Amino acid sequence: MYINLAENLFTSNLNFLEMDSLSISFAEKQFLEYQKTGIIKDGCSFKDKVWFTTNEYANIGLYFDFNRFSYKKYESIFGLSFDKFTNFVKAYSLSILGKNVLGSIENTLLDIKHFLEIEYDDVCGENADLRLYSVNRLEDFLFLLVTDENSEKIDHLIKALDAYASIHSSSDSDQRELADFDSYLDFDDIINDYWKSDISKEERLFYYPLYIWWILTAVIPLRPREFLLIERNCLFKDSTGIYNLKIRRNQLKGGPNGQLSHKIAYSY
Repeated sequence: MYINLAENLFTSNLNFLEMDSLSISFAEKQFLEYQKTGIIKDGCSFKDKVWFTTNEYANIGLYFDFNRFSYKKYESIFGLSFDKFTNFVKAYSLSILGKNVLGSIENTLLDIKHFLEIEYDDVCGENADLRLYSVNRLEDFLFLLVTDENSEKIDHLIKALDAYASIHSSSDSDQRELADFDSYLDFDDIINDYWKSDISKEERLFYYPLYIWWILTAVIPLRPREFLLIERNCLFKDSTGIYNLKIRRNQLKGGPNGQLSHKIAYSY
């Protein structure tokens, strides 16, 4: 079985403990490297407010169009001008490129935008309504902005985010409600009876994706993207003469991170 990690389409080498001018300079070089590989599309520059990116599956815009007036409330805390703050966000985004899928980075930028709109005292309040996608990545970014002068205030922000995360992680309001088990058994009987019936070749070809999806996912749990991106040449015969099916995985827990990957252009 092959592994397909979207983040394996590229790797990240930008790992630093603090933000400074050298980090920004290195980030600009990394930007050009990602542009050469096609992750960041041509026509974009490091200074742009939006980077158009792709993971070969989807086109995603990374928007750095932060509100200059919203940032004013945090400028004295971070000790950074608006432009320097924006560059630090870009450098941080490049540092997690390859470790997080593009959609996650997009959500992180939305978190930062929303965070800047909220007053410092409201973030640190007991009933803060932050509505964040990923508290962890926002905290990681704030850690990079800590200096001797602002450590106390940023520490309060991070503790408030921790408290927010602990409250909302215990909520089960977003969990899916599954159908009763009998429904799955009934559908299995229906689709198998239909497939064995006397239907035309055209109708069989039309419903084949649904049929093969049901057969495969009954044995191997597959995400929709994993099923849709099964390679064209997906069957191979092993040394014993048995045919095997290659399945692309978005993620394999406990698997070799970064060692196996696929390119959609090659697979198709």
